[in-house]
Amino acid sequence: PQDLNWLSPDMIERIEVVRGPMSSLYGSDAMGGVINIITRKIAPEWGGTATYNYSRPSDDARGDIIQLGAQFSGPLTDRLGLRVGANLTDRDADTGAGFARTPGSKSENANALLNWRINDDHTIGLEASHGVQRNVGGQALDAFGLSKLVHTGYVLSHDGRYGDASTSKATLVQNDYEDEGSAVGNHAKETVFDAAFTTGFDWGVPHALNVGGQWKREELQ
Repeated sequence: PQDLNWLSPDMIERIEVVRGPMSSLYGSDAMGGVINIITRKIAPEWGGTATYNYSRPSDDARGDIIQLGAQFSGPLTDRLGLRVGANLTDRDADTGAGFARTPGSKSENANALLNWRINDDHTIGLEASHGVQRNVGGQALDAFGLSKLVHTGYVLSHDGRYGDASTSKATLVQNDYEDEGSAVGNHAKETVFDAAFTTGFDWGVPHALNVGGQWKREELQ
């Protein structure tokens, strides 16, 4: 599962909610269902969006939230496309008394995706992202990621099509999380490789066959 604070709303095209066991399509973590977030594809012509959101809770003791975001994408050549995006979320600290106060926080993230369309049937994607989350005041909490959490991520993907009925998708993801504001120096890494192949055939009745696998390695210091 991923922390959605690293994902700008401008990057989201749609969200799908799939109920029930879906391990055959999404891996062993999908026993109870899947929330599938589909990000925007690279546009055929240059364009983009920019958003500004302001939230003020009805409780005056709760902190206000400001969110800025932008994303732009378009073609570099006939076969290369680029998408870049960034977002900032700034939450004021709660001002009420007691131990339930949430500290103020600031999150800054940037990402870039480069797609190479080798031919009409095969596409390779390379994505990089970097973000920082930190406390900006309020009650201090000694917990992983709440002082200054730095995230760096890379994604290498391949989408293939074979004839009219067969497709494949392979994705290699590398995430690195480091709490630079902690005296303990919490550091986590994860590497995940997913691959799936889907084909269809007709034995009097149309059939679809999906075969896939996942390899994962996680480290925590």
